Amino acid sequence: MAETHFPDGTFAYPQYLTQTEYDQAPKGARQHYLYGKRSGKFRLKDHVWSEFEPLVKEIEELKAAKAELETKHATNRDALTAAAIDDAITASLKAAGVKAAFLRAVALLVRDAHPFTVDTTGGEETVVADTPYGVQTASALVEQFLQSEDGQAYLGKEGLSAQVPSHFAAQLRR
Repeated sequence: MAETHFPDGTFAYPQYLTQTEYDQAPKGARQHYLYGKRSGKFRLKDHVWSEFEPLVKEIEELKAAKAELETKHATNRDALTAAAIDDAITASLKAAGVKAAFLRAVALLVRDAHPFTVDTTGGEETVVADTPYGVQTASALVEQFLQSEDGQAYLGKEGLSAQVPSHFAAQLRR
């Protein structure tokens, strides 16, 4: 079914109309349509359609370009959000003293454990995650992870437990 009216309510002069659409069209617009016996639809007269056709094509091209730009914008926004989340987690890990060799792996562990978002209220970007205990910042979650038994292994401490997560270290000691 063709869109018969523009958003502002004016008649759009689609190329084809069904009987119902024709009956609902403004009386002044009906004179520009011919009834097609084979199709059972009303068709815009050729001399009128020749004026509208380039405009219709341009509108379709503009709609396609708009959709493409919206897709690119969403993709860029998602990439910027992901980069902000990764940067915040990595900065918190560095500040906590996580060994450089473990930064990427620990950042993935923390990121996969919680659904992070970027909160822009108050004019600043803050990376937060909704946890069972409420909304917490990325730095708070990094700190909690590093205080856990598994997280302590990634800090710059000496010994076997500092090099291997505790559940693996226990298996190695057997």
